[in-house]
Amino acid sequence: DIRKKYASNISHELRTPISTLKSHIEAIMDGLWEASPEHLSILMNEINRLATLVDDLKDSFNLDEDSISLNKTTFNLSEDINNIIISFTPRLRKNNISIAQNIEDDINVYMDRDKIKQVMYNILENSIKYLDENGKISISLKIFTKDRITIRVMDNGIGIREEHLPFIFDRFYRADESRSKETGGSGLGLSIAKSIIKAHDGEIGVNSVYGEGSEFIIDLPLNST
Repeated sequence: DIRKKYASNISHELRTPISTLKSHIEAIMDGLWEASPEHLSILMNEINRLATLVDDLKDSFNLDEDSISLNKTTFNLSEDINNIIISFTPRLRKNNISIAQNIEDDINVYMDRDKIKQVMYNILENSIKYLDENGKISISLKIFTKDRITIRVMDNGIGIREEHLPFIFDRFYRADESRSKETGGSGLGLSIAKSIIKAHDGEIGVNSVYGEGSEFIIDLPLNST
């Protein structure tokens, strides 16, 4: 049972960078983007992310499914989140989804860079799945106190019913079963995000009104111990 769950988990994680690569290549083929060094660099970053996920799979069955090993370095989180937003741009434009950003400059953190990026990809993927055309997403990153930061991702999608909110971060939980099947969701992304944030001594929560949208709030220490 653990192996089956982990296989589903990996499938979910591979789908995100593959979708990003596909949308970028389609944009270049359709003439919407030039094959510039900047855009090719984004594609290479996604390929490297895929390679990392495949490497993680290699020894995965020797690990407890709930254990998370962190490889922490100091990096510019502001820059990474801006690059993630750029990587989603072709998909957002294709679906007439607008994105607003309020990213405080040069916030340097000591965390697992790949896993924090994974959290951001998962949350953005979740927002996009439940947005119709002309939807809106806003992302902010701010220093909350002298040693903590806050990331907020808000959308005007279908929202989450109140009775589902206590379970939204549970593994394999789907608040909207039929809609999730249509979009290909496995009910793992938010569970994975919460595990990564907890491993960094942080917290993640959600505010949502059904029919109006959702806001995911992440609180993290600048230097996770």
